[in-house]
Amino acid sequence: MTHSNNRLNLTISNILLSLYCVIVFLNIYSLSTFPQLTIFSKLRTIVLILMAMIALFFQKHSIYQLSIFGILLLLTISSKEIYNASNEYILIVLLVFALSNGSPRKILKCSTIVTIVMLLLIIASSMLGLIDNYIYFRDGIIRESLGISYPTILSAIIFFLLCAEVLIC
Repeated sequence: MTHSNNRLNLTISNILLSLYCVIVFLNIYSLSTFPQLTIFSKLRTIVLILMAMIALFFQKHSIYQLSIFGILLLLTISSKEIYNASNEYILIVLLVFALSNGSPRKILKCSTIVTIVMLLLIIASSMLGLIDNYIYFRDGIIRESLGISYPTILSAIIFFLLCAEVLIC
């Protein structure tokens, strides 16, 4: 492989990683109490399809990778058509394929950084009263969502961040 091909692959990997950061941003945004814009869910789908197309046409994949991608895509599309399954499964297959040649450490770092920034933004917005902070009462205990649509989602995100930190270090 020539030097220019290595540079192109590095650039393609960075483009895919940047697009993945957009996906993480949109996913965390959708969990918040910020106004939900339908354009964001459509944008997420478009970005995922774009990522899969970039990976398919600009990255090298083994026959095995392409076969697994084809089989999984066929299965998820069939289950969507036959059993009316969620589109999310198709999107997950596209995401996994698009990032299959990426560095797991870089992908995890990207997820962690974007998630932390978004959480800080959401919590600050909630504390400043810019977005809703849902308050729940259960067995005499007050639970606040801090700008996330439900309190247990925030704890799940924090658990992810702690696990990611352990894996990155």
